[in-house]
Amino acid sequence: MQKNYEDLTFADDFIFCKLLTINKELCKELLELILNVKISRIEYVEDQKSVDMTYDGKGVRFDVYVEDDDTVYDIEMQTSITADIPKRIRYYQGMIDLNLITAGESYKKLKKTFIIFICLKSPFDGFNLPIYTFSEICEQDNRVHLNDDTVKIIINAAGDRSLVSQEMAQFLDYVSGNAAEGGFVKKLDMAVDVVKTKKELEVEYMTLRMKLQEEREEGREEGREEGREEGRQIGRLEGRLNASNTPVMTAEPSAAGVRSSVGAVAPSAGVSSMVSDFWGLTAQATKTAAHSNTQIILTHNLGFFHFAIFIMRPFVFPSPKARGIPAIIFLCVASLSNEAE
Repeated sequence: MQKNYEDLTFADDFIFCKLLTINKELCKELLELILNVKISRIEYVEDQKSVDMTYDGKGVRFDVYVEDDDTVYDIEMQTSITADIPKRIRYYQGMIDLNLITAGESYKKLKKTFIIFICLKSPFDGFNLPIYTFSEICEQDNRVHLNDDTVKIIINAAGDRSLVSQEMAQFLDYVSGNAAEGGFVKKLDMAVDVVKTKKELEVEYMTLRMKLQEEREEGREEGREEGREEGRQIGRLEGRLNASNTPVMTAEPSAAGVRSSVGAVAPSAGVSSMVSDFWGLTAQATKTAAHSNTQIILTHNLGFFHFAIFIMRPFVFPSPKARGIPAIIFLCVASLSNEAE
C-alpha cells in the first residue's frame, strides 16, 4: 500500500475490493466472464470478509466473498507471485467450508465453491495459460470425478491471449495496466474513477496506509533493539571474561557425539551468573544438536582450541536474548584459546 490514492488502479487490492462490493452488477458480470456461465443474481456480497474459527487459530480475510442460494464465490486479487499460492487456496477452501456448516450439521449443507485468484503473472514456472481450472479428478481414470463441488481457478493476466475470448483478453490487458478496451472493461474503468472520487474511501485508504507504515516502523525498531541487546550481551561477557579466570574446558568425540567437560579450576568470584548460565546453555545446545542440523565441533589440540559452528539453525536459539549465543560461544572459546597459548 505504497501508492498515492489517485494512482490506484483496478489491480490494487483496495480499489478491487471496494469496487466489486459497491457495484454488485459488475461483480456478477466479472464472475460470468471468468466462469463462462450465467448467474441469475448475487444475494450477498462482503468486502474482505473475515473468518476466525478459533481464538488462537489463524483466520483469513477474503477480498471479495459472494454467496447465493447454493454457491460461494471467493475472488482474490494477487499482484505478487509467491510459491505458496496453491497452499493458500487450499487453506481458503478449508476456512470457507468451516464457515458454511457448524459442528453436527450434515455435509450436504456445504455449498459449491469457486475460489478465484487473479494474478499478474503465472504462478507455475514454464507454463503460461491465461486460465488454470482445477477440480478433483481421479488420476488413474480421468472419467471418474470426485464431485465434491469445489473448483479453484487461477487467472494469469500475462497469459496467452489466443486461448481466450476477446472480452477475456481485453480484461487481462486491463488488469495488466493497459488502456480499457471493450464494453465490460470500459464499464470497469469508469467505475474505478467513480470509486476514487469518494472522499470517505480516500480517508479510509490513507488511514490504512499510515497504520501499515507504523506497524512496519515498529517492526524495524524491534529488530534494531534486539540487535543492540545482543551487542550489549556480547560486550559485557567479553569484558568479564577478560577480567576473570575461566575454567579449562575440553571436548572429545564419543559414540554419543561430542562430550565436553569442565576442569577442576572454578571461575573466580568476578565471573557473574551470566557466565555460569553460558556453560549451561552450551551443554543444552550440545544436547539439542543431536536432534537438529546443528553441528558444534570442539577440538583440543596441544592446548589450542579450534572452534567452528556449522549450519546453526535459528530455532535452536528461538528467543531474542538467545540469538547472541553463537557469538558468545566464539568469544568464550577464543578467550580459553588465548589462555592455553
